[in-house]
Amino acid sequence: MTATTQAARPQPFSSYLRATARAIAGRQGGAFLLVAAVMTLPGVAAAGVVTRFTWAYIGMLTLTSLLGLGVERLGMLLVAQRGTAAPARALRPLFVIRVALAPVAGLAAWVLFEFVHVRLPVAAVVLTVVWVVAAQLAVVAASGLRTLGNISAEPFVTAVVRASQAAILIGFGAAGFDAETLVAALALVELAGAAALVRALGPGWRGEAPARPSSPLGGWKRAATFAGIETVGLCYLRADLLLVGHVLGAASGATYGLLYRVIDGASGAAGTASLGLFAAAASDRDGGDAPDGARARSLAVLPVLAAALAGIVVVFAGLLGSAIPRLGGETQTLRLLVAATPLLVWNGLELHVRTARGRHAGVLRIGAAAFAVNVGLCIWLVSAHGLLGAAIALLATEVLQTALLVAGARAIERDVVRPSAAVAALATAALVTLAAVM
Repeated sequence: MTATTQAARPQPFSSYLRATARAIAGRQGGAFLLVAAVMTLPGVAAAGVVTRFTWAYIGMLTLTSLLGLGVERLGMLLVAQRGTAAPARALRPLFVIRVALAPVAGLAAWVLFEFVHVRLPVAAVVLTVVWVVAAQLAVVAASGLRTLGNISAEPFVTAVVRASQAAILIGFGAAGFDAETLVAALALVELAGAAALVRALGPGWRGEAPARPSSPLGGWKRAATFAGIETVGLCYLRADLLLVGHVLGAASGATYGLLYRVIDGASGAAGTASLGLFAAAASDRDGGDAPDGARARSLAVLPVLAAALAGIVVVFAGLLGSAIPRLGGETQTLRLLVAATPLLVWNGLELHVRTARGRHAGVLRIGAAAFAVNVGLCIWLVSAHGLLGAAIALLATEVLQTALLVAGARAIERDVVRPSAAVAALATAALVTLAAVM
């Protein structure tokens, strides 16, 4: 029970679903516009510009995720437990840390581009880091707004930012601007969006400080735990992308990066839904292990919805390949990536619930196992089967995570976990079969 919590009442699934739908519409709907623009870029810009910009874009996404360090979840808890302090004051340490870690992001960007054999101008690397920092500041502000119950500011600002970036990308690309100019323009728009979200938090930066944990190490331990869980969990989602670039070269890596934006969209939507469920579980409002609670119904319903949308992509992947010649030879890779979506959504939801309930050791073990298996499979399969091998590795890793989560379920929750996991697994099997038929 937090300092600001009243009596915990289960959150109705319908209420959770409405809030999640609004957040996904803004975050993933806006992201879809930008992804569409990135995929259209090869048709209006020179090949060299496309490859350099795509890697800057992939670098921004990768570093924003890998350097997330659990801050979004931590920010939600800090605001929930702030007592009488203003939300902005509670989040101030996280904003300071984000800016202070900019040199670390710069070093990480250099290592990433060296690993995948990409040579970007120094200006492009610096601008990529600015883009990363802006995105991370926006995440901190959004975590506070979500905890405060403000479910409109983040979706609206995010949608406007992504729509603006998409329009600028296509317009500047068609006008013949270089990759550095494209990255600079999109980074500036990201900064403007972050400033709008910070402003929405309201005043109070210099007000009363939140109460400190009873143990000086308590806050650091919690932050380190969340950082470890998020870092390990995200590593496996980026391992195949980076290994493709390392093994097959920058051009193939950029192509896989374009395909991977589809699965990124799915994992982003799953992440948005999972964060809402995390907030409910952390405050004991997720319905516990009851079959009609928000947790149980999310695990049963959301993977099925994801499967329906994934089926559409599997069927029409050929049209996408025809529209974008660079992807034409990899439509089967796209289909297999998308087939993993139901399990990816189910895994994300259940991992967030267990994290919120303090079962950190088990979540860390599953994340570490997923990372190790994905790296091993990629090393084996990418050299032999190219981009399709990386997609197979991702699918196998999702299956592994589901199996481990089911095996680690407690007796009281098995009636919730096992049936929903079986449905997600069957949906994935059906999508793999459809992909094979196509």
